[in-house]
Parts: sequence; structure tokens; C-alpha cells
Amino acid sequence: MKTLTLKIPETATKAINKFALKNYKTYVAHYESRKLKPMSLEDFLQNYS
Repeated sequence: MKTLTLKIPETATKAINKFALKNYKTYVAHYESRKLKPMSLEDFLQNYS
């Protein structure tokens, strides 16, 4: 059985990371306003891979 490997262009990866960082900042602000501990950026970025 063959495995399909997708190559994402570097420009798309940069756009995804920029979008994820914007969402992370919103997420952190939301959690901190409720005195909760947000997850790390590394854990958050796993949702975008």
C-alpha cells in the first residue's frame, strides 16, 4: 500500500503560522481574562499541523 505525502509550499506554511499566532494571542487573552492557564504555543501549534 502506498503512502501519500503532501508537500505544503513554504508560503502556505508561513501563512498558516501567521494565522495560528493570531489565534493563539486571542486564545491567551481569553484564558488570562478568566484567570486560567493557557497551553503553550508549541502545544497550540500542534492543532495546525
